[in-house]
Amino acid sequence: MINKDRLLNTFLDLVRTGSESLDEREVLEKIKTILNNLGIPYKEDTAGEEIGSNANNLIAYVDGEGDPILLNAHVDTVKPGKGVEPVIHDNVIRSKGNTILGADDKAGVAAILEVLHVLKEQPIPHPPLNIVFTIAEEIGLYGAKSLDYSLINAKLGYAVDGTYPLVVGAPSQNTITVKIRGKAAHAGSAPEEGINAIVIASKAIDSFNWGRIDFETTANVGVIKGGRATNIVPDEVEVRMEVRSHNERKLEFYTNKILEAFWAAAKGKQIKGTWCYPQVKDKVHRSYTASRRTRR
Repeated sequence: MINKDRLLNTFLDLVRTGSESLDEREVLEKIKTILNNLGIPYKEDTAGEEIGSNANNLIAYVDGEGDPILLNAHVDTVKPGKGVEPVIHDNVIRSKGNTILGADDKAGVAAILEVLHVLKEQPIPHPPLNIVFTIAEEIGLYGAKSLDYSLINAKLGYAVDGTYPLVVGAPSQNTITVKIRGKAAHAGSAPEEGINAIVIASKAIDSFNWGRIDFETTANVGVIKGGRATNIVPDEVEVRMEVRSHNERKLEFYTNKILEAFWAAAKGKQIKGTWCYPQVKDKVHRSYTASRRTRR
């Protein structure tokens, strides 16, 4: 049923086409060409205009019998995703080494496009399909969040992404930003007169158990920005982190544990007989809330 050579060639063509987040136009034009050749109608929403991409979400429609089903894959990739040169060795596809490959999620895109080819070629019974190719997934699901849902009539859908056989739920995520302001000083002549914001942050980070916390909860430090020069005690640092969990109570518990770690690490010190204290500012943003399909 599946044409493996066509599937492979579609995938290779997609990964060779750069589509870093917010720069997905070229790969979506290729997808439109395939849909046009198959005679499959499609529409675009205005998500790109809302989030600053040069392309929009693309929704295609295939007639069928029964209740409609949605199939989704995102077309954007992380960086570096331009100039990808795929290499096939021992039946495994890898990048040449200086870029990503882009299988996340162009493998999903290629699989869906192959399904559409097969349905056009063979008399296989199937329900109506809403095919949704989204943009800007890798930087925060912005394409999906800005999707025009009036263009979709399916109540059940599958996102063709990831390595798990079937995912029926997604975790909630908190994004945490902590800014620490210490006191600058010359690192060579008077380091004792400074309060090192980066050191404070490092102590807080070291005190927490990052990574896989349990079967439904993870935490990660993703971005650290601070310091101006090696000869200056850094007086400011910003740390961006996240916690994800399928359990709302655990999400809030570990979010608070991280914040407590930073406040506990921000100890004062005496400088020339005066107690000086670093300043800590934190912000928690709910990136998205857990969703779960209810089994009937």
